[in-house]
Amino acid sequence: MSHATSRTFSSDFKRFFVRGLVVLLPSVLTLWIVVKAYQFVDTTIAQPINSGIKTALVQATGFWAPLQQSFDPSDEQLVEAIRKDNQARRVPLTPDRATAELGPTVRTRLRAEAIRTWWGERWYMDLIGLMVAVIAVYIAGRLLGGFVGRTLYKKLEGLITQVPIFKQVYPYVKQVV
Repeated sequence: MSHATSRTFSSDFKRFFVRGLVVLLPSVLTLWIVVKAYQFVDTTIAQPINSGIKTALVQATGFWAPLQQSFDPSDEQLVEAIRKDNQARRVPLTPDRATAELGPTVRTRLRAEAIRTWWGERWYMDLIGLMVAVIAVYIAGRLLGGFVGRTLYKKLEGLITQVPIFKQVYPYVKQVV
């Protein structure tokens, strides 16, 4: 004789809800971890690398003709920006003196704005910092994989574990990672 169990909406809901969690949670959690890891790498590593590349472009524009053609402001833009900056001063300079004193700074600022605008119009440029970060992590892994790298890593780890606050936290963080 089979014993019929009474099913209620509440018991069915709990059973199917838990079953759904068991099926979905690993995938959702994995996706969340991947997204958070990407955001961490992008924010803390790739964006500073991209900022450094933009700064290098601004500096190189003064010395490299192809970059000057692309990013240098026109004479009209430069004169107008110098005039605006000069008017914003408490004591405006004469036009010739303003051009001499403010010109290089204003030109650099306009170059930086042009590069920032150009960079922002091309979403794929932000991937440069990410690729440099990935390559740097790969190279670090290769270097630390050798005998010399492992030895240096152990010595550095020994130094870190001697710092008072790190001494208590580092072993547990290392265990999690």
